[in-house]
Amino acid sequence: MKEKESSKRPLILILDDEKEILEAFSYLMKELNCDTEFCPTPEEAIEVIRKEPDHYSLIVTDIKMPTMNGIEFAEKVRELNSEVPIIFMTGYPSDEVKRQTLRFKKVVYLEKPFHLVPTFGELIPKLLGTEAS
Repeated sequence: MKEKESSKRPLILILDDEKEILEAFSYLMKELNCDTEFCPTPEEAIEVIRKEPDHYSLIVTDIKMPTMNGIEFAEKVRELNSEVPIIFMTGYPSDEVKRQTLRFKKVVYLEKPFHLVPTFGELIPKLLGTEAS
C-alpha cells in the first residue's frame, strides 16, 4: 500500500506485520504532512532500499516480526544507507533488545503501548530536522 501525494514531502517507510498498526500510521502520516510506503515484510523493504538506498527519509519498524527481526533488518539497512533515521517499536521490551537497537546511530527505541499521535508528532519532525523554531 502506498500513500504518496507530493515529492517534496518526507517519505517514510512503515514496516509492521499488523494491519491495524499500518492503518493507524496511514492516518497519522497524512496529519503530519508525510508520504508513506508500507511493507508487511522486511524482505520487501530491503529490496526497495537496495534498489534506491536514499528512497526514504525515515524508517519505522517493529522489532518482532515472523521472518526477520527489526534488529537484523536495521543491520541490512545500515549496509545500504548509514544515515536514514530508524524508529524501533516493540511490544516485547527487554534491556538486551534496547541495548541492541541503540548501538545504531540515528535511532529511537519505543516500547508499546505508547500514544501514537503525540509521540510521532514530536519525534518525526525532530528526526527529519523539520521542527518549528
